[in-house]
Amino acid sequence: DMAFIKLLEQIACAGTIPDFTIIIDLDPEEGMARARKRRGEKVEPDRFEKDDLKDQESRRQGFLQIAREEPERCVVVSGKGTEKQVHARICLAIKGRLEELIVARRLGGEMEFGKKTAFKSKRAAAKRLPAKQTK
Repeated sequence: DMAFIKLLEQIACAGTIPDFTIIIDLDPEEGMARARKRRGEKVEPDRFEKDDLKDQESRRQGFLQIAREEPERCVVVSGKGTEKQVHARICLAIKGRLEELIVARRLGGEMEFGKKTAFKSKRAAAKRLPAKQTK
């Protein structure tokens, strides 16, 4: 449910909108298996881990929709593989965004994302494009 995702975002961000958001995408079944393994059998699942796979998938699709709607802010990183592999993908996403910001500052504050221009610290009002993905 997109309303729920937006509410979570508002609560987590306390009314501010980050300039850069990394969304780690992982199949809910695999994510739940990882959570069970990490916490062990003696620790109670948190409220999100208690949700069924349908709710987990709905939440996943909500975050991916945000990424599609806000490509100037969001980068989707695959959560598949080892911790080290996911970490490397996250580092590449951060490095790529920092390089874009450095170039943008040199050009006077404009950043090119796909076919539209975004201005630092502002959401673009132009048509939304698919989010950039790292594999």
